[in-house]
Amino acid sequence: MADLHFPFEAPAGGQLKAIHPDVRWLRMPMPMKLDHINLYLLRHGDGFVAVDTGLATKSTRQHWLRVLSEELQGAPLKALIVTHLHPDHIGLAGWLCQQTGAELWMSQAEFLSAHLYQHVADMARSEPVLNFYQQAGFCEAVLVQMQESAAGFGRMITPLPFSYRVLEDGADIEIGGRSWRVMIGAGHSVAHACLHCDELGMLLGGDQALPGITPNVALSSLTPQGDPLNHWFETQVRLAALPQQTLVLPSHELPFTGLPARCDQVIAHHRQQLELLLQACGRAQTAVQLLPVLFKRALQGTELVMAAGECLAHLNYLCHRGKLVRRIGADGVALYQRIEHG
Repeated sequence: MADLHFPFEAPAGGQLKAIHPDVRWLRMPMPMKLDHINLYLLRHGDGFVAVDTGLATKSTRQHWLRVLSEELQGAPLKALIVTHLHPDHIGLAGWLCQQTGAELWMSQAEFLSAHLYQHVADMARSEPVLNFYQQAGFCEAVLVQMQESAAGFGRMITPLPFSYRVLEDGADIEIGGRSWRVMIGAGHSVAHACLHCDELGMLLGGDQALPGITPNVALSSLTPQGDPLNHWFETQVRLAALPQQTLVLPSHELPFTGLPARCDQVIAHHRQQLELLLQACGRAQTAVQLLPVLFKRALQGTELVMAAGECLAHLNYLCHRGKLVRRIGADGVALYQRIEHG
């Protein structure tokens, strides 16, 4: 991270910090290993536009109520931008829109997928999803854990509105008299929205541009032949074309400059992971057997499912490019092996 610069220290949980007269940073606590999410409030006329919401927890609701009444002194929340469908970003979207009358802004694919994922507990019990994880090499006990985890997912999201404003790639959105260009990327989710303001030199990066951690890039059971890692690479190349001095407002960790260098670091990291998998596949192995190649610590619960999705994304990338072959064994589990070119 030597090429990155961090001009701001983090606010306390539930507190606002001004990083520009018209841009405020709100950090919400989360009860998990990744213990926070960064939200942003952009001045818009006599009110504000919020970016993301935090999880649907009692403490997050209380923080929001205090911010709306005290910090914003009753100024209206006119719109809510949700970058993507993950619970820490969309969890309180329905509640906030109902409380404030704010209009929801999302990309179409994320909005529709978010409504689908409100039925994730049913999805986790469906035959195609169970088959997806069985082919990866998971035993019955892990499949039961996955179903329990999916049931908890729904508790972290409030019911979503049925109408919204569509964020389209390349569109210019006016917020507070300034133009913000929508940049839709994929890999971490199906159609993650970032917004770039050239006048302010700022990028609302969501989970697409983080300074220290690398977000989960996972193959979805809904699209088992997909190539999310390639979509991720394409998104990173687009973001790297933004100016070096762009201030990135990420969803986690600290705002930073040096985005092109960070994009290069992330691409290099995944290229290294691909090479490790390729070397490990000299003999046929399952995705579960290959997890220690990419992840050096013990995994359990939700972490295990996310890690498997990421491993499968890398394996699919190599299969699509003729580096690996995928075969289904007699036990119904998929085996991956390197193709030796003579």
